[in-house]
Amino acid sequence: MAKIEQRVVQLDDDEHDVVVRAVNDMRNDLIEQGQPTGVVDDTLLKVACAPVKKVRVRDEAR
Repeated sequence: MAKIEQRVVQLDDDEHDVVVRAVNDMRNDLIEQGQPTGVVDDTLLKVACAPVKKVRVRDEAR
């Protein structure tokens, strides 16, 4: 069985919106150019549907 590399990126809501918008813009550009969008479609779905994990943030002000 081969190992699969995975990358984990933590994004807040604003950063998530930027990534989704950027990937969608790339997809739209490819469609306008008549190029295939398969990998970009898969990436867009992964990012848009990524599960949300709540993390505890330590308050450094105390």
